[in-house]
Amino acid sequence: MKKTTLSFIIISSLAFIAFHSNDDDPEKHKINLNPLSNLSAVDSKTMDANAISTWYRTNGSFNRDPVTQNAGFVWPKGTGKTARYASGLWLGCVSGNDTLTAVAVYSYDYLPGYVDGNGAPRTDPGYRIYKIDKGNTTSEDYTNWPVNQGAYVTSEGKPFLMGDQTMFFVYTDGFPHTSGQTSLRSLKAQIIQTNWAYVN
Repeated sequence: MKKTTLSFIIISSLAFIAFHSNDDDPEKHKINLNPLSNLSAVDSKTMDANAISTWYRTNGSFNRDPVTQNAGFVWPKGTGKTARYASGLWLGCVSGNDTLTAVAVYSYDYLPGYVDGNGAPRTDPGYRIYKIDKGNTTSEDYTNWPVNQGAYVTSEGKPFLMGDQTMFFVYTDGFPHTSGQTSLRSLKAQIIQTNWAYVN
């Protein structure tokens, strides 16, 4: 099974990415029906180093508040004023005669985890959001920086801080889609996401 890995850095809050696959073997695209009860819970954290506070989640959602389900991009931070309601990652590709899609809108096709070399979705509790801040080298996220998941490190092997605050997490659409708005078959995409912010 050919594994497709998308590695990108999120600077803006809304991304649309499409790619094409020439892999036409239908046997390679069977849905892996792993029990959903074994999946890791979706993690949520705010990026809040400067005047903006906004949510990111391991289901491809950006900006929407996971607690209230309302707008979650607060600017200026602490005022309760919101500049954006919700955003999320949309992917699509053509595979053989199929058009495959995955979305994160108000329901989600992504879950924390990865796709292994055989095309099977996998996860464990280590697939969560890691957030580190400049000057803090003792936080749990700093000391457990997930190098094995693809997180950037310095030449000395230390967590690589891209701004004053850096966030890293990995998620996939490889599990059965549940949004009800996209293809049943997954793209088996693995998203490796890094966000960062500077103090202004």
